[in-house]
Amino acid sequence: MGELRKVWAGDTPSGAEGAWSVERSVGGVPGLAVCINFLDAKEVEAMRTIFGSHRTWAQYSYGTARGAKGLLAVVQRIDFGPEGLQAEGLVGGSPVWRLGKARAALLQLLGDRLRRVFGEARLWMETQPDTMQLTKIGANQKIANHLDRRDKWLEGIATLAWSELPCEADLRGESWTLNMEIGKGPTKRVAKVPMQPGSAYVLMGAAQGCTRVCKRKCVGHSTCTCCWTHGVDMVPGASVTRHSMTLRVLNEDSDDSDDDDDAEAAAEAAAADEEGQRADAGETGKASAEGGSKGGGEGDGGDEDDDGIEMAAAETETEAASC
Repeated sequence: MGELRKVWAGDTPSGAEGAWSVERSVGGVPGLAVCINFLDAKEVEAMRTIFGSHRTWAQYSYGTARGAKGLLAVVQRIDFGPEGLQAEGLVGGSPVWRLGKARAALLQLLGDRLRRVFGEARLWMETQPDTMQLTKIGANQKIANHLDRRDKWLEGIATLAWSELPCEADLRGESWTLNMEIGKGPTKRVAKVPMQPGSAYVLMGAAQGCTRVCKRKCVGHSTCTCCWTHGVDMVPGASVTRHSMTLRVLNEDSDDSDDDDDAEAAAEAAAADEEGQRADAGETGKASAEGGSKGGGEGDGGDEDDDGIEMAAAETETEAASC
């Protein structure tokens, strides 16, 4: 945290890499707001140091993405939040580690800027994010389209992203694509939103699909035709890992246990994955052995770095809540 505090520009982005700006309803998606140049190059470098201080990552594998031959919907994650919380995700799960003082300070720092930048979207007007998800996506991987659990989070999910390594064109890394989808079959709509490294985006309203705004009042991970799903695609020729940090606010009134709705959604996801594997087998003559399963281990969320990010085993062993 010490390195980040030294370069942090405050509640307003510095504009060192160009003027920052916010666009709402991006790609025709109501509730999607994007801020370019949310982080400058020095802030991104400090965030890389923070990511590097974490050692043990839980791997989420969703099988071969349909329509993307050989491309895996796989990410590595570490989740932090209130004690006893289950990690977000339809397939698999991981320990949720206690925030601790350093990450709580980081949440405050990022939350204040996000609230200021996305003020016109009324992000977190009367609350503060209390969970943090660190994610790594390899150059040949992606995040398949999905809904964050509808009844688990209050409105407003914010993500900022950059690359693990700098690139010649931009010290913050490579660009990537936010994939938004709504509907099914002939009525399906897709919005592919180009995202620059150092940008931040916020999902609210129909773009997030929380129960309160859904016309059908859907819960869990069940899908509908009135709310958008979101996913991440790496650009063709990508060569570096994408880092991202997602901030959410827990809905204290939600039931965090598995329910029938989630069981049905999981069954649908497994059936869809099996269908995709059969299609791949027909094209290649091989049956894919990949299934929707989660790997990754128990253990420390990371190690304490020179700037004081506290991730010692003594802190985490008694705080992890296995899903």
